[in-house]
Amino acid sequence: MEDAGRELRGGGPRTRAAPRRRRCRRHRHHCRHCHRHHGGLVLTAGAETPCRKSDCFLVFTMEDSGKTFGSEEEEASYWKDLAMTYKQRAENTQEELREFQEGSREYEAELEAQLQQIESRNRDLLSENNRLRMELETIKEKFEMQHSEGYRQISALEDDLAQTKAIKDQLQKYIRELEQANDDLERAKRATIMSLEDFEQRLNQAIERNAFLESELDEKENLLESVQRLKDEARDLRQELAVQQKQDKPRTPKPSSVEAERTDTAVQATGSVPSTPIAHRGPSASLNAPGAFRHGLDSPAGGTPLTPAARISALNIVGDLLRKVGVGHQLPLVIQVYDQVVQLLLKPVLGLFQFIVSSCFLFVLLAPGD
Repeated sequence: MEDAGRELRGGGPRTRAAPRRRRCRRHRHHCRHCHRHHGGLVLTAGAETPCRKSDCFLVFTMEDSGKTFGSEEEEASYWKDLAMTYKQRAENTQEELREFQEGSREYEAELEAQLQQIESRNRDLLSENNRLRMELETIKEKFEMQHSEGYRQISALEDDLAQTKAIKDQLQKYIRELEQANDDLERAKRATIMSLEDFEQRLNQAIERNAFLESELDEKENLLESVQRLKDEARDLRQELAVQQKQDKPRTPKPSSVEAERTDTAVQATGSVPSTPIAHRGPSASLNAPGAFRHGLDSPAGGTPLTPAARISALNIVGDLLRKVGVGHQLPLVIQVYDQVVQLLLKPVLGLFQFIVSSCFLFVLLAPGD
């Protein structure tokens, strides 16, 4: 179409300058003079003429309007040729217009289709945009909620951490106090164990001493029984001695100086006997404490220690001898028998049992009658 327009525009004689024309934007048709679309105004020689709906005025120059012809035939021929030219141009223009209208309709249909597609696409994009906006708002709300929840959780965890640190410090302090208390208790335990061991040792010693004192007490009771029996026998002997002294008074010899000395020694020993138990006797008893008593019994110089039964047997032997010999007529013999018994039987325990035998013997000789 543009090529045909260019051929039409290029065809025909050019006897004048072509005026400037614009396409009519309202009626969209071609000017019959230039076969071009103009914009509703025909510009010629600087003047503007409005375009009509039915047709466009052709504006000619002053040269065309003042042209002269030699004859009417020449003028008619000229105008006929010009009319034919314009008619041909009009037909070409009509054809071009028809083609242009068809192309315009196709183009408009295509544009309408594209517009519909674009509008549909736009609607889809708008709906997608709205959906994305809604999702964005939802995500923002969720983010705000999660952010606030996370901030709350972080604050709670920080508080818990502070409390846990405080509890940890308290527990560490408590553990140190417990360790100190444990050390103190261990020291107290060791001291208590040492005190307990000392107490057990002292208790064992006291138990041993108590057992030893109980054995001594039993021996003392046995000895007291023996002494009582000897007292009874001595009373009987004194009675017999008194009877015999009355009968044989002129025949009784005076004791020698040695016998008198022994009798005085026995009397002094008897007078110095304390009334306290054996374990608490003074120096005159030859044994000051149970240790000394054990030392006297266990001393290797004194021989083998005697059992209580042996001691009682020895005292019984002395009593039997005293009963058999008769004190009134045989006093030197009694003293000799006493010395022999002491040397043979009572040598291991000279300290205590010599005193007991001496006391018994003096009770026999000197105790008054009951």
